Amino acid sequence: MMRIDYYKVMSRAVEEGARYGLRRYYKHRDDAPSEPEFEAMAAAVSEAVMDELCGWFRFDGGDDDT
Repeated sequence: MMRIDYYKVMSRAVEEGARYGLRRYYKHRDDAPSEPEFEAMAAAVSEAVMDELCGWFRFDGGDDDT
């Protein structure tokens, strides 16, 4: 039986969404950050969103949960 790791799915969606949103924001701006700074910003946004989600949702982990 396969089980979905909802935390990983949610985390991946949040990370990709943060990068996509930041790239769209900076697309036509002259003040776009450097790539390392951009990655740090995307990581900070992703982490903050995941922290908020974890405050509202419980992600069960491991195969021991039934």
